[in-house]
Amino acid sequence: MAKRLLRCIDGHVFDAAVSTRCPICGLDAVAGAVSPEPGQMPGEGLTPMGSPASTATTAKKLHMPLLVGAIAAGAAVAIVVFILAHHAHQTTGNASSVSAAAATGTQTKAKAPPPTTAPVPVTKTLVGNETAVRPVTPVANTLPVQPVAVVTTKPVKLAPPRPVISQAKLAAMVSKGVAFATGHGEMPNDETAIYWFHKAARLGSAHAMNIMGWVYTQGMGVQPSGTTAKTWFERSIRAGDATANYGLGMLYDNGLATGIARPNRAMKLYRKAAKAGSGNAMYAIGNHYLNGFGVGKNYTKALQWFLRGAKAGSAQAMRGLGHMYLHGLGTPVDVNAGIRWNAAAIKAGLTSGLPEIPSH
Repeated sequence: MAKRLLRCIDGHVFDAAVSTRCPICGLDAVAGAVSPEPGQMPGEGLTPMGSPASTATTAKKLHMPLLVGAIAAGAAVAIVVFILAHHAHQTTGNASSVSAAAATGTQTKAKAPPPTTAPVPVTKTLVGNETAVRPVTPVANTLPVQPVAVVTTKPVKLAPPRPVISQAKLAAMVSKGVAFATGHGEMPNDETAIYWFHKAARLGSAHAMNIMGWVYTQGMGVQPSGTTAKTWFERSIRAGDATANYGLGMLYDNGLATGIARPNRAMKLYRKAAKAGSGNAMYAIGNHYLNGFGVGKNYTKALQWFLRGAKAGSAQAMRGLGHMYLHGLGTPVDVNAGIRWNAAAIKAGLTSGLPEIPSH
């Protein structure tokens, strides 16, 4: 008859006929009996209770799950401890940095990038699908320049604006000076004439500057001065009156500009003035050809230049023509023509003893 075997909670197998409780651990048997294997006799293949083999097998079955669980639990605990330790280390490091910065009284600031000085190539599309590269300094990387306050200790005094005088008023001043210089319409008075000439010249009249050069060349109410006359002629030329080259040429012709006569230099200046329409300069060129000053004598060219100067209104050129017709220089003698041209010269204002006032 087969034995009826029981198994306790701890897995011990024992004979139900002996006891309903495990004789080893004293625990109750679990529900259901353990039947022997088919073809096996009761009691075969089973480890006797209380034997060393039975105890080792039971302990192995029992301790394996516990060992795996213990290992898993230990690993989890180790991971948690590592995370907590790493977090505590970061917190401690940040706290130390903040404490060090507070102790030294310094603050950590991000440094601005240095200004970019190297040109950055920027491609710009041009006509014809061509491209060109030009250096551009990025504005974003350039530090702004702080304006420097300028402190003035005393107010700056500005010169009053120069009054704007019309050309008509300047011409009226010159005409008034001519009237006092020649006695046409006014009593002759050199001082008053110079006053009006100088005032117009100071206000910007190039014609008045030219006349002031003649005032100092001929000594009209002043001490003659070639240096002062040269200064006034040059001012007039810079102000736009090219006919002042005639007066400057006269200074070089007579040696008043440099102390020695320079007729060649004078001829160049006369030609500039003649090109600008100066009848007196045309007369001077004709006079050089008539007398051979700086050039060879040429009566034909002299007559031509006198005629051009007379048509331009030069009284001296008219007188030169009268002289050549009366003496038959470069032309057959023509007394009537000579008398007519001399009369025209007097009518034009050529009077001995009075300085000639240039009239362009």
